[in-house]
Amino acid sequence: MLAELESDRPFSGMVRLTSTELVERFLLWSETHHLSTSPAARALCGKLMQRLEIPSLGRCGRGTGKYYELPESDVLRQRFSMLLGETTETIFCFVK
Repeated sequence: MLAELESDRPFSGMVRLTSTELVERFLLWSETHHLSTSPAARALCGKLMQRLEIPSLGRCGRGTGKYYELPESDVLRQRFSMLLGETTETIFCFVK
């Protein structure tokens, strides 16, 4: 999540992110950084989004499946920082 939020356009500027896309991005990041990927990756991603107060919408196996309506980048960065017990400026000192 931190890697996405550090970019100028987190999640490529998408306003809607499917749970599948979120998990795929997490798994790709994990593999790129030579980290073992847990079979519980989907649950980890879902729990993080829940802690960031981003509700899942839709249903598995229906239409596009579960998805998240993403808030503005600044709001997402603020929630992530608060989750870590830090200020936005401390975590994202170079992001404007």
